[in-house]
Amino acid sequence: MLNEFKVQREIKDTGLSAVCAWCERYWEAKARTEGRAFQCGVEGCCGPGKGGAFASYKGPRPNKASYCFICAAESDMAVEIHGAAGGMIGCCTQHESALKIMLSRNGKPVIVNERLVPVMQAPNPGTDA
Repeated sequence: MLNEFKVQREIKDTGLSAVCAWCERYWEAKARTEGRAFQCGVEGCCGPGKGGAFASYKGPRPNKASYCFICAAESDMAVEIHGAAGGMIGCCTQHESALKIMLSRNGKPVIVNERLVPVMQAPNPGTDA
């Protein structure tokens, strides 16, 4: 059974995302691999660093916008990765800069608190930009 202590210890010890640490699929994979798993292995389930919003999350905290996806603290903003399945995810102000760095790598616009915010503009096809 998942509890706050176990989840926080996993986040601290492994650097795992809070959403993953609260996900039953992660713990099932960890049990199958005798503790060697550091991801669930579900195809397409990823965080904002890879353009996702944890689409296959299954766990006791279904409102992913209510807590920071990195540290599990109460969120200060809700973020939707444009075009990504999984809905909104939360982020606290302490991890806002880390989120911006992750998002700048994939170039997808995001919706922050229901407002579309372009992270970076993709070059037009057929140009040298």
